Amino acid sequence: MRIRFELMGAAIALLSFAACSSNNQDSKATSEKTVEVSETVEATAAEADLQVIDFYATWCGPCKQLAPIIEKMEKKYAGKIAFSRVDVDAEPQLAEQYNITAMPTLVFVKGGEVIDVAVGLMSEAELDTKLQDLTK
Repeated sequence: MRIRFELMGAAIALLSFAACSSNNQDSKATSEKTVEVSETVEATAAEADLQVIDFYATWCGPCKQLAPIIEKMEKKYAGKIAFSRVDVDAEPQLAEQYNITAMPTLVFVKGGEVIDVAVGLMSEAELDTKLQDLTK
């Protein structure tokens, strides 16, 4: 049942991405900015056992819904889990590095390795459960 919901979430995210991409303004990041964000993501990963990277777009409705949930989790797990946000339009190279094809996408990194990926909007309870499972 959970896999079905995850697949539905992925399908909804892909549809949202396709529908919203026509509204997307062409924004090219400078290589300096990309390096800065990439270094921030890497530095953040070194600070915690688990890192959550939130790949989002400013024009993405589900991303906007997920943002306050991420903020709550960031406060709840302060000092235990590091959170980073990456705007895929501003950082296309980083999004490509993590094979991001839909938003929102959460990438969970532990010990420098991607251990899980969640595509689509998650409820606060779903994300909290996932974080608890991944920090065991």
